[in-house]
Amino acid sequence: MKTSPAGITFIQSFEQLRLQRYLDSAGRPSIGWGHLIVPGEDYQLISPEQAGAIFLQDLSVAERAINQAVEVLLSQNEYDACASLAFNVGAGNFARSTLVKLLNSGNTALAAQQFLRWDFAGGKESPGLWGRRVAEKAIFEDGVYTNHA
Repeated sequence: MKTSPAGITFIQSFEQLRLQRYLDSAGRPSIGWGHLIVPGEDYQLISPEQAGAIFLQDLSVAERAINQAVEVLLSQNEYDACASLAFNVGAGNFARSTLVKLLNSGNTALAAQQFLRWDFAGGKESPGLWGRRVAEKAIFEDGVYTNHA
């Protein structure tokens, strides 16, 4: 599966576009649509087109993690919610999560509750992440896409 256009819009609504290098809420260097700068990358300033290309690469990593880790059929809204979470917390963290284990065991209702557990940044609870997780849970359960303003 792939993230829908509504899912992409949702993710980008929580990931403010920044063309200059910045520190994210956990103090890690980032750029573009929430791209975590990794060793070997020396981004300081990028164009909107570069930001879009980097975003799509990062999203494809998240999608690959979902498609490999989740063994049950997801609806598009469930997939989009998982894509937002995986994009934000990292593919490996998503793949190893209790949310994935619960999905694979068929317990979708308990899996939905797991979104709310991912509201920490830098070891501290984050009101911004809490809002995102509540919105992801709404997408997952009800297909309601509420973009961050």
